Amino acid sequence: MASMMDQKIQDDWTNREFIELIAANIKRIADFLNKFDVSTRHQLAKLNEKLSSLERNLDFMEAKIGTQRQSVTLDNNPSELDV
Repeated sequence: MASMMDQKIQDDWTNREFIELIAANIKRIADFLNKFDVSTRHQLAKLNEKLSSLERNLDFMEAKIGTQRQSVTLDNNPSELDV
């Protein structure tokens, strides 16, 4: 009878250790995912800033080229001003 009880206690401790191990690994995975999330959001924010800057530069250059083309067209065809 005592041996059977000892076996149940041993099995219970084995199960508790296994559950503890699983809980610790789940915590490690959650910590990793949280760090990954923070890192990824930071990297995406930096990329977004760079992309926004490039888009502003492109808009500026397109406007500048458009103004220069308009100026060249008007210089070559002054009759367009005689409307």
